[in-house]
Amino acid sequence: MLNPQEKMDLRSAKRSADLVLSQESGKKVAFVLAGRGVGPRAAVRILRQPYNSEEEFLEEILREEATFAKNREFWAN
Repeated sequence: MLNPQEKMDLRSAKRSADLVLSQESGKKVAFVLAGRGVGPRAAVRILRQPYNSEEEFLEEILREEATFAKNREFWAN
């Protein structure tokens, strides 16, 4: 039997896997999910936006990482 944290982790892993499988470019999704603190919900938000360049895309991932770093103590437990 899984404890509550394990259930949450499993749901997150499933969402991530579903996202990779559902996108035309699973490589791009995996790249976004590799960002520190970037989970499936944030990844969807990042991937939905149009970008004029790869630099803009990377900057958005960095912004999400910065948001995570700034707020992580409030999100723990």
